[in-house]
Amino acid sequence: MSKRHVAYIKPDEPSFLKKLKKEAGYIEGPTVDTKRERYGNISEEDLLDTEEEQPTVVVLKTGDLTVEEAKFEEERLKKRKSIF
Repeated sequence: MSKRHVAYIKPDEPSFLKKLKKEAGYIEGPTVDTKRERYGNISEEDLLDTEEEQPTVVVLKTGDLTVEEAKFEEERLKKRKSIF
């Protein structure tokens, strides 16, 4: 299969829209690129939940995971993930 490259060139904004926006005092919102610049330096540590953001564990019946069992499984999955 051949690979196709798709490009998008944003057309110029019509003059009547420019005029309306100027009269209304419209301010352009952030673009995807400006958001990437602003949030580009996020570390993995910033993405982790803090202690108070952790979910509440409720054990309703026998067989449900307790907090300790859930932590053990999470560690096991991290180790397994690091192997691959």
